[in-house]
Amino acid sequence: AEKYYLMACELGYSTAMFNLAIYYDKIKKDYPNVEKYYLLASKLGDSNAMFNLAIYYKSIKKNYVMAQKYYRMALRTGNSAAIDNILLFNNIT
Repeated sequence: AEKYYLMACELGYSTAMFNLAIYYDKIKKDYPNVEKYYLLASKLGDSNAMFNLAIYYKSIKKNYVMAQKYYRMALRTGNSAAIDNILLFNNIT
């Protein structure tokens, strides 16, 4: 699967980038590539990638500034799940 996701990524498919990031997160535990592919998909406007990147920054990197940035980006693109997380996040930090 990785080979075909990479091929689709080279063609600029944000869904492939998003799915590859999930693959690296859940299967490979390759966190630099998780970040890389979520960032690439985010740059193409994928709100789910923005949302998952916020979770990644909060949970894995403990970078709360970046987490909040990507929660807000996801929220601005209409990701309704982001509102709950940003409200919770603001109550924690």
